[in-house]
Amino acid sequence: MIRKYAIDFQYAKREDKTNALGETVKGFGDKVSVHEVILPYNQGDMPVGANQTVRQSITDAGVVQTTDHVWYSLISVPVGSRVYHNGNEYEVIAVDDYSDYSDVVIYYLKGQTNL
Repeated sequence: MIRKYAIDFQYAKREDKTNALGETVKGFGDKVSVHEVILPYNQGDMPVGANQTVRQSITDAGVVQTTDHVWYSLISVPVGSRVYHNGNEYEVIAVDDYSDYSDVVIYYLKGQTNL
């Protein structure tokens, strides 16, 4: 499925650093181009195995909009990483890791304009 429906987009892994004062500073690695599946998110699309807390926070916050997406991937990135697609920027807010079964990881993305 990933190879059949894949499109080109970029991501940057979250890489926090510690400054001279010992404070954690949010940062990101270099943008990396990938050819994988990214689709608009609808609440009904969330798989049965999705984290209940994530499902509740998405619903309670009222952020189920066309700017939210789901990324089906073969790679591993941490929550908080950024995805860049069609001039828009998204944050990875949750992960369903099925790599033990199928090598697929599902990332739930939130449009930066909604954060």
